[in-house]
Amino acid sequence: MGLAFCLVAGCGMASGWPGPWGYLLWSMLLLYGLVHACLLGHFLLFLWPAWLASLVLHRLRGRGRDA
Repeated sequence: MGLAFCLVAGCGMASGWPGPWGYLLWSMLLLYGLVHACLLGHFLLFLWPAWLASLVLHRLRGRGRDA
Protein backbone atom coordinates (compact mmCIF):
# COMPACT_ATOMS: atom_id res chain seq x y z
CA MET A 1 0.00 0.00 0.00
CA GLY A 2 2.78 2.42 0.90
CA LEU A 3 4.56 1.60 -2.36
CA ALA A 4 1.48 2.50 -4.38
CA PHE A 5 1.06 5.85 -2.61
CA CYS A 6 4.74 6.70 -3.06
CA LEU A 7 4.69 5.83 -6.77
CA VAL A 8 1.53 7.84 -7.43
CA ALA A 9 2.89 10.80 -5.45
CA GLY A 10 6.26 10.68 -7.26
CA CYS A 11 4.57 10.64 -10.66
CA GLY A 12 2.18 13.41 -9.65
CA MET A 13 4.96 15.65 -8.38
CA ALA A 14 6.98 15.15 -11.55
CA SER A 15 3.97 15.89 -13.75
CA GLY A 16 3.35 19.23 -12.03
CA TRP A 17 -0.41 18.69 -12.17
CA PRO A 18 -2.54 20.64 -11.08
CA GLY A 19 -0.19 23.52 -10.42
CA PRO A 20 1.00 24.77 -7.00
CA TRP A 21 -1.88 23.11 -5.13
CA GLY A 22 -0.91 19.82 -6.75
CA TYR A 23 2.40 19.80 -4.88
CA LEU A 24 0.51 20.05 -1.59
CA LEU A 25 -1.71 17.14 -2.59
CA TRP A 26 1.20 15.00 -3.81
CA SER A 27 3.30 15.88 -0.76
CA MET A 28 0.54 14.75 1.57
CA LEU A 29 0.14 11.53 -0.40
CA LEU A 30 3.90 10.93 -0.36
CA LEU A 31 4.02 11.62 3.38
CA TYR A 32 1.20 9.12 3.97
CA GLY A 33 3.04 6.53 1.88
CA LEU A 34 6.31 7.12 3.73
CA VAL A 35 4.65 6.90 7.14
CA HIS A 36 2.93 3.69 6.08
CA ALA A 37 6.26 2.32 4.82
CA CYS A 38 8.07 3.30 8.03
CA LEU A 39 5.44 1.59 10.13
CA LEU A 40 6.10 -1.57 8.14
CA GLY A 41 9.86 -1.15 8.50
CA HIS A 42 10.46 -1.00 4.75
CA PHE A 43 11.36 2.67 4.34
CA LEU A 44 14.05 2.35 1.65
CA LEU A 45 12.14 -0.32 -0.24
CA PHE A 46 9.22 2.09 -0.67
CA LEU A 47 11.20 5.31 -1.13
CA TRP A 48 13.41 4.46 -4.14
CA PRO A 49 10.58 3.70 -6.62
CA ALA A 50 8.98 7.09 -5.93
CA TRP A 51 12.31 8.85 -6.39
CA LEU A 52 13.06 6.91 -9.57
CA ALA A 53 9.61 7.60 -11.07
CA SER A 54 9.95 11.30 -10.25
CA LEU A 55 13.43 11.45 -11.83
CA VAL A 56 12.36 9.67 -15.03
CA LEU A 57 9.25 11.80 -15.51
CA HIS A 58 11.19 15.00 -14.79
CA ARG A 59 13.74 14.11 -17.47
CA LEU A 60 11.02 13.19 -19.96
CA ARG A 61 9.30 16.54 -19.39
CA GLY A 62 12.64 18.32 -19.87
CA ARG A 63 13.24 16.59 -23.20
CA GLY A 64 9.77 17.53 -24.39
CA ARG A 65 10.46 21.21 -23.77
CA ASP A 66 13.89 21.16 -25.43
CA ALA A 67 12.71 19.40 -28.59
